[in-house]
Amino acid sequence: MISEFSAMRASAVLCLAIAICSHAAGAAAPNRPQRRARPDPNIFPPSILSSSFNGPIRNPDLSLKGHTSGVRCLCFSPDGKILASASNDGTVRLWDVATAKEIRKVEGHVKPVTCVSFSADGKRIISGGDDTTARIWDVTTGDQLYQFETRHDHFALAAFLPDGKHVVLAMNETYPQLWDIETEKKVLEFGPKGHRVHSAALSRDGAIVVSDGCFGGISAFNTKTAEVCFEAKHTEPSDISTVAFTPDGSKVFVSSMFLPLRAWDLKSSKLVIERSKTGEDRNKPVSGHKIAISPDGKLLAMLSHINEGHLYDPATGKHLESIFLGNDMAHAVAFSPDSRYLATAGGGLVDGPNFRPSYDNIIRLWDLSKILPTTRPANP
Repeated sequence: MISEFSAMRASAVLCLAIAICSHAAGAAAPNRPQRRARPDPNIFPPSILSSSFNGPIRNPDLSLKGHTSGVRCLCFSPDGKILASASNDGTVRLWDVATAKEIRKVEGHVKPVTCVSFSADGKRIISGGDDTTARIWDVTTGDQLYQFETRHDHFALAAFLPDGKHVVLAMNETYPQLWDIETEKKVLEFGPKGHRVHSAALSRDGAIVVSDGCFGGISAFNTKTAEVCFEAKHTEPSDISTVAFTPDGSKVFVSSMFLPLRAWDLKSSKLVIERSKTGEDRNKPVSGHKIAISPDGKLLAMLSHINEGHLYDPATGKHLESIFLGNDMAHAVAFSPDSRYLATAGGGLVDGPNFRPSYDNIIRLWDLSKILPTTRPANP
């Protein structure tokens, strides 16, 4: 009995010594960011996934500098010559894509601006900010033309309908809404009130608006009638990071912080892409934090919050290229209308379990004709 007790005491002393040494080593170690992890290969079903992530990480062709805080949204003009950016610094900035020079700083919001988009003719932009307003601006002069008092912050979407007479707004604690530009009044609300919208998207033809719903589901609405045309629920609760339409509007892709990429066919209501995760691995962030699909439908860009982005073929799941996002947590991604350029930006750095304020606030621009010359167009 005494021998057994002595052995137990010796074991306890050894464990305590190991713990003290480990603590001392941790205290002496410098406070370095964690090593950048490779993305989760379980994004697409294994049967169609190419998981070769060991190639080079590409650096951007151009860097656009001027914002003084994180960038939340990016959008190219219809002709692809201008890039608009919305930022936590309360401004919208317009950039010349060819020269990477700032054309104009649009000011008026008094809090962070979280979304921006162009009208179909490229003459106006609309922005939504945490000051609970959406505003329409003249691209040439930077003058404010209209203002919508929504009483809701955290805009997930502010976009023109193709008719140029209406805009769709999606904000915190309400489903998307349709507003008349001339009267600056709300004319339709898509769905009930009372939940947080993290992401929303408008189809290219303006016929359908889709947004995330409660507990990780999504809902799609007809913009003319406000009727629900599609609903889906995730099997597990999870905040949605991005919803994105395919160019033809037939499918919607959904990314999440804690679930892999999924896609639904809107006509059949079938889940066409899914990769369930179980156990401890389920709670690890996946590389689909923010996504965008190129206008030609040939590329899917997925940004992580671990400094990397990846390009895939959305039809096959094949991994095509990796890009370096800098030190910021990715918040924004956009393709140019001709699918040649990809723009990314962020705001904040994930360092292990912690979040730090944005570092460089840089917008990064990639010429995809140089990265993927066999599939991307080049200037004539």
